[in-house]
Amino acid sequence: LPAGSTSNYFRTREALLEVAARRHLEHDMPPAELLEALTNDKTPLSREELRALILAALEPILAEATRGRLAARYELTLESARRAELHAVMDELRRTVAELTAIALRRSGCKEPELHARHLGVGLDGISVDQVGATTPTLDRPAIEQLIDRFLDTC
Repeated sequence: LPAGSTSNYFRTREALLEVAARRHLEHDMPPAELLEALTNDKTPLSREELRALILAALEPILAEATRGRLAARYELTLESARRAELHAVMDELRRTVAELTAIALRRSGCKEPELHARHLGVGLDGISVDQVGATTPTLDRPAIEQLIDRFLDTC
């Protein structure tokens, strides 16, 4: 892009970073029909269904083809530690994901869905950090599944 092109759309760096953060959430959210089913359907989820949902949500985030996007998300996270406005946006996005996770956990019979949603979010962030650098042996799919299973054993 020619110099100044970005400023035609985003007057400030904060505006650009906010749009980038919201775009990441759009990429990471499940398809609309799955979101609707998750939030409107009250049918209990089995452990296997919950496990499949978690792994399906994690798969596109960890795909090697989108590793650059994952790195960009962490750049936004680091930048939000220095910019209060961006921090507020990132916090809002994290709460949205935690609320959706709590719904799924509640439907699976979890006794503390809100707390466990935060636990799961932190665990999945750790898995993501492990994958983003890919400079050492990272967890493979079976190891990630074991980690998810261990989490679900406590839920």
